[in-house]
Amino acid sequence: MPSRRRALDAHAFEQTGVPLLSDFCVPTFPDIRRVCGPGTDNTFADDILSPGPIGPAGRVSVVTADAVDRAAQRFGAHADSIGQVATRIRTPVRTFFATSL
Repeated sequence: MPSRRRALDAHAFEQTGVPLLSDFCVPTFPDIRRVCGPGTDNTFADDILSPGPIGPAGRVSVVTADAVDRAAQRFGAHADSIGQVATRIRTPVRTFFATSL
C-alpha cells in the first residue's frame, strides 16, 4: 500500500496548499506556494515564499508539518531488508525537529 501525506493543519492547507502550522506562522498565512518535483507524487516539494522586502521589514516565520502514513512496512517481507524514511531540511533554519514513530 503506498504512503500518504496529510497536513496536520487541514484549514491552513486548504487556504494555501502548503501544510502550514498557522498558529506558529507570522503572518498567519504567509504568501507561499508549494512546488512538487516532476514525477515525485508529492514525495518531495519545495515551499517557496513570494518575493517581498528584505531585512527586518520582510521577516516571516514559517512552520510546516505533515504526517506520512505507511512510510515503511512494519514487518519485513522476503525482498525487504530495510525501511527508509527521508527528511529534507531547507536552510536557513533556526530549529529543526523530526520524529518517526
